[in-house]
Amino acid sequence: AEPVVAASHTAAVVAGMAAFSAGNLDVASADYADGVVWTVVGDKDTTGKAAVVEMWKEHRTAFPDTVVKPSWVFDLGDTVAAVTVITGTNTGEMMGKPGSGKAIAIDAAYLFHFTDGKIDRAMEFMDQANFLTQLGVIPTPEGMPARILPTLPAETQIVTGAANEANVAICKSIMEAFKADTYEAKFREVLAADFTMPDCMTGGTITGIDATVANLKQAFTMM
Repeated sequence: AEPVVAASHTAAVVAGMAAFSAGNLDVASADYADGVVWTVVGDKDTTGKAAVVEMWKEHRTAFPDTVVKPSWVFDLGDTVAAVTVITGTNTGEMMGKPGSGKAIAIDAAYLFHFTDGKIDRAMEFMDQANFLTQLGVIPTPEGMPARILPTLPAETQIVTGAANEANVAICKSIMEAFKADTYEAKFREVLAADFTMPDCMTGGTITGIDATVANLKQAFTMM
Protein backbone atom coordinates (compact mmCIF):
# COMPACT_ATOMS: atom_id res chain seq x y z
CA ALA A 1 0.00 0.00 0.00
CA GLU A 2 1.10 3.58 -0.62
CA PRO A 3 2.46 5.20 2.60
CA VAL A 4 0.08 7.73 4.17
CA VAL A 5 1.54 11.24 4.34
CA ALA A 6 1.16 12.88 7.76
CA ALA A 7 -1.19 15.83 8.13
CA SER A 8 1.31 18.13 9.86
CA HIS A 9 5.07 18.61 10.04
CA THR A 10 5.30 17.54 13.68
CA ALA A 11 3.10 14.50 12.99
CA ALA A 12 5.37 13.57 10.07
CA VAL A 13 8.45 13.66 12.27
CA VAL A 14 6.91 11.66 15.12
CA ALA A 15 5.36 9.10 12.76
CA GLY A 16 8.61 8.80 10.79
CA MET A 17 10.61 8.01 13.92
CA ALA A 18 8.04 5.45 15.04
CA ALA A 19 8.12 3.76 11.62
CA PHE A 20 11.93 3.73 11.59
CA SER A 21 11.92 2.15 15.05
CA ALA A 22 9.52 -0.52 13.76
CA GLY A 23 11.79 -1.20 10.78
CA ASN A 24 9.24 0.09 8.25
CA LEU A 25 11.54 2.30 6.18
CA ASP A 26 9.01 2.89 3.38
CA VAL A 27 6.66 4.59 5.83
CA ALA A 28 9.55 6.27 7.62
CA SER A 29 10.65 7.91 4.37
CA ALA A 30 7.18 8.79 3.07
CA ASP A 31 7.47 12.47 3.96
CA TYR A 32 10.98 12.93 2.49
CA ALA A 33 11.68 14.73 -0.78
CA ASP A 34 13.53 12.76 -3.44
CA GLY A 35 16.45 15.20 -3.22
CA VAL A 36 16.64 15.42 0.57
CA VAL A 37 20.04 16.16 2.10
CA TRP A 38 20.73 14.45 5.45
CA THR A 39 23.66 15.84 7.45
CA VAL A 40 25.26 14.10 10.40
CA VAL A 41 26.91 17.08 12.05
CA GLY A 42 30.66 16.52 12.27
CA ASP A 43 30.54 13.68 9.76
CA LYS A 44 29.09 13.79 6.24
CA ASP A 45 26.11 14.58 4.04
CA THR A 46 23.94 11.94 2.42
CA THR A 47 22.03 13.22 -0.62
CA GLY A 48 18.87 11.73 -2.04
CA LYS A 49 15.97 9.82 -0.49
CA ALA A 50 17.24 6.47 -1.77
CA ALA A 51 20.69 7.07 -0.25
CA VAL A 52 19.16 8.11 3.08
CA VAL A 53 17.10 4.92 3.20
CA GLU A 54 20.26 2.88 2.45
CA MET A 55 22.00 4.66 5.35
CA TRP A 56 19.08 3.75 7.60
CA LYS A 57 19.29 0.12 6.43
CA GLU A 58 22.98 0.00 7.33
CA HIS A 59 22.22 1.30 10.80
CA ARG A 60 19.38 -1.16 11.34
CA THR A 61 21.63 -4.00 10.14
CA ALA A 62 24.12 -3.08 12.86
CA PHE A 63 21.42 -2.31 15.46
CA PRO A 64 18.28 -4.28 14.48
CA ASP A 65 16.39 -3.30 17.64
CA THR A 66 17.02 0.45 17.31
CA VAL A 67 14.40 2.71 18.83
CA VAL A 68 14.37 6.48 18.27
CA LYS A 69 11.84 8.25 20.47
CA PRO A 70 11.41 12.01 20.82
CA SER A 71 10.91 13.56 24.23
CA TRP A 72 10.28 17.04 22.80
CA VAL A 73 9.18 18.11 19.33
CA PHE A 74 9.10 21.82 18.49
CA ASP A 75 6.92 23.13 15.66
CA LEU A 76 8.84 26.03 14.13
CA GLY A 77 6.76 26.46 10.99
CA ASP A 78 8.74 25.13 8.03
CA THR A 79 11.23 23.56 10.47
CA VAL A 80 10.71 20.95 13.19
CA ALA A 81 13.22 20.35 15.98
CA ALA A 82 13.20 17.07 17.90
CA VAL A 83 15.06 16.06 21.06
CA THR A 84 15.33 12.28 21.21
CA VAL A 85 16.79 9.25 22.91
CA ILE A 86 18.20 6.43 20.75
CA THR A 87 18.66 2.89 22.04
CA GLY A 88 19.84 -0.27 20.34
CA THR A 89 22.04 -3.35 20.51
CA ASN A 90 24.95 -3.92 18.13
CA THR A 91 24.19 -7.49 17.07
CA GLY A 92 24.85 -7.03 13.35
CA GLU A 93 27.81 -6.09 11.16
CA MET A 94 29.07 -2.52 11.53
CA MET A 95 31.81 -0.98 9.40
CA GLY A 96 32.96 -4.43 8.31
CA LYS A 97 33.15 -5.84 11.84
CA PRO A 98 30.81 -8.37 13.44
CA GLY A 99 28.33 -7.24 16.06
CA SER A 100 29.74 -6.64 19.52
CA GLY A 101 26.55 -7.43 21.39
CA LYS A 102 26.87 -4.13 23.25
CA ALA A 103 23.86 -1.95 23.94
CA ILE A 104 23.84 1.82 23.48
CA ALA A 105 21.64 4.62 24.78
CA ILE A 106 22.38 8.16 23.62
CA ASP A 107 20.77 11.57 23.38
CA ALA A 108 20.36 13.07 19.91
CA ALA A 109 18.66 16.08 18.35
CA TYR A 110 17.35 16.66 14.85
CA LEU A 111 16.27 19.54 12.65
CA PHE A 112 13.92 18.87 9.74
CA HIS A 113 13.11 21.50 7.10
CA PHE A 114 9.98 21.13 4.98
CA THR A 115 9.27 22.50 1.51
CA ASP A 116 5.87 21.83 -0.07
CA GLY A 117 5.07 19.32 2.67
CA LYS A 118 8.23 17.25 2.22
CA ILE A 119 11.45 17.09 4.25
CA ASP A 120 14.20 18.45 2.01
CA ARG A 121 16.87 19.01 4.69
CA ALA A 122 17.65 17.06 7.85
CA MET A 123 20.42 17.60 10.38
CA GLU A 124 21.39 15.07 13.04
CA PHE A 125 23.27 16.07 16.19
CA MET A 126 24.54 13.25 18.37
CA ASP A 127 27.34 12.59 20.84
CA GLN A 128 29.62 10.50 18.65
CA ALA A 129 32.26 10.14 21.37
CA ASN A 130 29.73 8.77 23.85
CA PHE A 131 28.33 6.43 21.18
CA LEU A 132 31.77 5.02 20.35
CA THR A 133 32.72 4.77 24.04
CA GLN A 134 29.65 2.68 24.79
CA LEU A 135 30.61 0.37 21.93
CA GLY A 136 34.16 0.09 23.26
CA VAL A 137 35.66 1.59 20.11
CA ILE A 138 37.32 4.35 22.12
CA PRO A 139 38.30 4.09 25.81
CA THR A 140 36.57 5.93 28.62
CA PRO A 141 38.76 8.93 29.60
CA GLU A 142 40.81 8.29 32.73
CA GLY A 143 39.10 9.56 35.85
CA MET A 144 35.73 9.95 34.13
CA PRO A 145 32.89 8.69 36.37
CA ALA A 146 30.50 6.05 35.11
CA ARG A 147 28.02 7.71 32.78
CA ILE A 148 24.31 7.80 33.56
CA LEU A 149 22.63 6.59 30.38
CA PRO A 150 19.40 8.13 29.10
CA THR A 151 16.20 6.11 28.97
CA LEU A 152 13.44 6.25 26.39
CA PRO A 153 10.89 8.95 27.28
CA ALA A 154 7.48 7.79 28.42
CA GLU A 155 5.74 10.36 26.22
CA THR A 156 6.43 13.00 23.61
CA GLN A 157 5.74 16.66 24.32
CA ILE A 158 4.69 18.67 21.24
CA VAL A 159 5.43 22.41 21.48
CA THR A 160 3.58 24.70 19.09
CA GLY A 161 2.81 28.40 18.77
CA ALA A 162 4.63 31.56 17.83
CA ALA A 163 8.15 32.04 19.15
CA ASN A 164 8.59 34.32 22.16
CA GLU A 165 10.87 36.97 20.68
CA ALA A 166 12.20 38.04 24.09
CA ASN A 167 13.29 34.47 24.82
CA VAL A 168 14.86 34.17 21.37
CA ALA A 169 16.84 37.35 22.05
CA ILE A 170 18.09 35.93 25.36
CA CYS A 171 19.26 32.73 23.66
CA LYS A 172 21.06 34.74 21.00
CA SER A 173 22.75 36.85 23.67
CA ILE A 174 23.99 33.68 25.39
CA MET A 175 25.54 32.47 22.12
CA GLU A 176 27.24 35.84 21.69
CA ALA A 177 28.52 35.68 25.26
CA PHE A 178 30.09 32.29 24.57
CA LYS A 179 31.94 33.74 21.59
CA ALA A 180 33.13 36.70 23.67
CA ASP A 181 34.04 34.47 26.67
CA THR A 182 31.64 36.46 28.88
CA TYR A 183 29.20 33.59 29.41
CA GLU A 184 29.59 33.53 33.22
CA ALA A 185 28.28 37.09 33.59
CA LYS A 186 25.52 36.41 31.06
CA PHE A 187 24.42 33.24 32.87
CA ARG A 188 24.21 35.11 36.17
CA GLU A 189 22.09 37.72 34.41
CA VAL A 190 19.56 35.50 32.65
CA LEU A 191 19.40 32.07 34.35
CA ALA A 192 17.01 31.22 37.16
CA ALA A 193 18.61 30.29 40.49
CA ASP A 194 17.27 26.72 40.20
CA PHE A 195 18.29 26.33 36.55
CA THR A 196 19.03 22.72 35.55
CA MET A 197 20.81 21.21 32.55
CA PRO A 198 22.18 17.79 31.57
CA ASP A 199 25.85 17.13 32.31
CA CYS A 200 27.30 16.22 28.91
CA MET A 201 30.23 14.41 30.55
CA THR A 202 28.38 12.19 33.04
CA GLY A 203 24.78 12.14 31.83
CA GLY A 204 23.63 13.45 35.19
CA THR A 205 21.85 16.71 36.00
CA ILE A 206 23.51 19.99 36.97
CA THR A 207 21.48 22.29 39.22
CA GLY A 208 22.13 25.96 39.93
CA ILE A 209 24.11 28.72 38.25
CA ASP A 210 27.37 28.14 40.15
CA ALA A 211 27.39 24.44 39.28
CA THR A 212 26.54 25.22 35.64
CA VAL A 213 29.39 27.71 35.29
CA ALA A 214 31.85 25.36 37.00
CA ASN A 215 30.84 22.50 34.70
CA LEU A 216 31.30 24.59 31.56
CA LYS A 217 34.69 25.84 32.72
CA GLN A 218 35.76 22.22 33.30
CA ALA A 219 34.49 21.19 29.87
CA PHE A 220 36.28 24.08 28.13
CA THR A 221 39.52 23.21 29.93
CA MET A 222 39.36 19.74 28.38
CA MET A 223 38.88 21.09 24.84
